[in-house]
Amino acid sequence: MISRFYIKNKRVQVFLLFLLSLFFVSVAINAQENSMTEEVEFSTPDRLRHVVESEPDDLNQRRVRLLEHYDEISGDLSEIIDAENWTALERFATWIIGERGDPSMCQHLVAQWDRLDEDPVSQMSAASAIARCGGGFEHLRTMLAAEIEPVFRVKAAFLLGLHQDQERIAEITAMLSDPVFDEYQLFITLALGMLGDSSVAAELRPMLSRRELRDYAAIALARNGDTSVSFDLGFALANEDPIVRYFAMIALVELHPSSGRRALEAVLEDPQPRIRNYATRAHRLWDRR
Repeated sequence: MISRFYIKNKRVQVFLLFLLSLFFVSVAINAQENSMTEEVEFSTPDRLRHVVESEPDDLNQRRVRLLEHYDEISGDLSEIIDAENWTALERFATWIIGERGDPSMCQHLVAQWDRLDEDPVSQMSAASAIARCGGGFEHLRTMLAAEIEPVFRVKAAFLLGLHQDQERIAEITAMLSDPVFDEYQLFITLALGMLGDSSVAAELRPMLSRRELRDYAAIALARNGDTSVSFDLGFALANEDPIVRYFAMIALVELHPSSGRRALEAVLEDPQPRIRNYATRAHRLWDRR
């Protein structure tokens, strides 16, 4: 009876066929998704490669994407950085190593340094990651050498400033008056400000109105004791780069403004585990002051 009803009722037939087609499409999509998941989860290099190659060219957006998938790609990255020729994949792997702060992987990265001497882009990535993961600043300092391209020397100076490494401050100060660096004056000024050079404070304040410079300028001014930047540090706590969020937290603790504790509480929910740990420590420091 039911079959005769289905046969006679064309609308029901069509509707059932439609539902059946949706079912098979759903099965096919799920199978494809499962296949993609299995492929992505096959190994750490595959997971990282999937994230890097599926994202747009914008560097910061790729980093945000990597942080979203941080737990998936936090396995052993040595297979990637051991590659003979480094590409974007290897450089993003070094960035993850820097963020993770794993001492053994950090030392493995240090061991790759010498063979990168003809690849300044990869050298810069490695030096930055080594500084982030606790391997010291010597590799960043070597990027200040005269034979290095000016853009990489400025990046090294900027990162040394961010990490508050005072050893080469005289060298970085000299860069301000070197015509080779005329187009990089803002970044050298920021580096010196972050190193606590109060002589550049007046030049730092206008940078607070420039979004791409604001967070670094706020950190620099805070390190020079300017309590008026506590509001601006709130923006730095939301910076895409975890290390900037970390130094913004430290700056807030040092300034100890009345609104600072509330701002630090927001960071306790940070998507990056390492930053959440830093936020917990920052709260303890806050309570001791």
